[in-house]
Amino acid sequence: AGNHACVCNAGFAGDGLSGVNVDECAAGTHDCGSNSLCSDTVGAFTCACEPGYAGDGNGRSCVDVDECAKATHNCLAKAACSNTVGSFTCACNIGYTGSGVNCADVTECSIDTDNCDAHAQCANSDGSFLCSCNVGWTGSGVSCFDVTECSADLDNCDAHAQCANSDGSFLCSCNAGW
Repeated sequence: AGNHACVCNAGFAGDGLSGVNVDECAAGTHDCGSNSLCSDTVGAFTCACEPGYAGDGNGRSCVDVDECAKATHNCLAKAACSNTVGSFTCACNIGYTGSGVNCADVTECSIDTDNCDAHAQCANSDGSFLCSCNVGWTGSGVSCFDVTECSADLDNCDAHAQCANSDGSFLCSCNAGW
């Protein structure tokens, strides 16, 4: 009469004669760390870091990955990457619109968001715009001032004519008798 007792192996439960797999993940008896995913296997379990986290290789110690610093993000060059816990976000740079993964140039001139002077022309450029003063005007394009052609000797009036400045231009009128 040999007394012996049957005991289930680790990871199994039962009377020793028949056993069933224990789901350590569902039972909460695993030792996976925070930011880890538990996966049940027959008689055991495995741990792996959640997406956006990296760790010791066995999923028990997982820390946030800075995708922006590691350049593992999918933001465009025309967008800024911002690290978040477990992930990252993308935002298009000023002058562009979109998700940050896709960015399109904003045509400031067409949608009247430019700051060009009323006496200037707006020209769209990639991610921005340029302002240039109209003929007869001078300045940065954001601020334009009338050119006084008559006093600056920029007119083409005849020697027998008088020059009169006007906004953005000048007028020539012949002297009396001419």
